[in-house]
Amino acid sequence: MSARKQPAGHKSWQFQEQLKGRTITGKILGSNYGGWGFNILRFKKSPGSVSGKGPILTSSLLSPDEATALSALLSNADLQAEPFFRPGGFWNKVGTWKYDPVAKTNSWSNERLNRLYDPATGSTFASDHRDTLLARMIPAMSPPAGRIPVPKLKPVTSTQEHNFDMSSVTIRGSTEPWLSPPIRNDKKWRHSDLREVAYPYVRGLYSQIVQEGSLDQSIP
Repeated sequence: MSARKQPAGHKSWQFQEQLKGRTITGKILGSNYGGWGFNILRFKKSPGSVSGKGPILTSSLLSPDEATALSALLSNADLQAEPFFRPGGFWNKVGTWKYDPVAKTNSWSNERLNRLYDPATGSTFASDHRDTLLARMIPAMSPPAGRIPVPKLKPVTSTQEHNFDMSSVTIRGSTEPWLSPPIRNDKKWRHSDLREVAYPYVRGLYSQIVQEGSLDQSIP
């Protein structure tokens, strides 16, 4: 398979969010617990399950209306015993780097996911692996940075627009050379191109940043 067909390149952050809880192994892009995956096996055992769905491996088959209807059937006691979203295999391991400010060293903590659902260890597990769980288990509820314009970057009393398209002719240039296939097949901006791509290709963006931030002013 060529590099351009791999799913882990373009829009990888978008897929990582959309596929949380919906992948089979949890090793590519998304995860196989939490996220947008529903606890289908548990719902099948619940009275009045919607359309008799479950067990279903593809957890995305529940519509928002169906998920809402299912949630109304479950009591707080039910949700304490079984999570609403896909719990994942209890043998799954969750790993987090921990920093010791005294020794100034990092250590790798790797624990099984079943500790999250144990009343005796759940709170400690969630605290110790907060960042990992946010990245792999808790879905984002808002668009990513850069998805929509930021109103504060456009002054009310001025026509000057501080939001700009990094793939535009102004930034990229109409005749500017770009990376050749198979590395890049178009001139669209990729995440971290500012850092990863050689300066001759992205100098227009640096110039725009200097202009927007008035960074070319002399020190008084």
